[in-house]
Amino acid sequence: MPCEINVIPGIPASLSTPAAGDLVIFTLADGTSVVRTWATISGAFTPADAEWLAGGGVVAIGVATFTDSASVGRRVRLFRGGIKQQTTAVAGGYYYAHNNATGVFTVTPVPSAEEVFQREIY
Repeated sequence: MPCEINVIPGIPASLSTPAAGDLVIFTLADGTSVVRTWATISGAFTPADAEWLAGGGVVAIGVATFTDSASVGRRVRLFRGGIKQQTTAVAGGYYYAHNNATGVFTVTPVPSAEEVFQREIY
């Protein structure tokens, strides 16, 4: 038996993942109910992934740190050249640290020209 019910006439209940334009009702912490499109809600939860080319603005060549304000307070994964990076320091290896409070990434080794970095928030 389905757990979902149609609480607002004209908004069908769905047992699948909502489409971007589907309306969703949810209750805020203060007890008020709100109706929003799924795209609005899901966009607020997780910002889009980002991709940066070293030397192209966010990630500087030869500089170990860069800041991504969208990553503040978020769980992140960092990819370098398409390869997921470790957060554990390994002698001679590639790894990174992320300051959750400031959004600052520290990468080892320092970025080189034309290197691609990708950030995923989950």
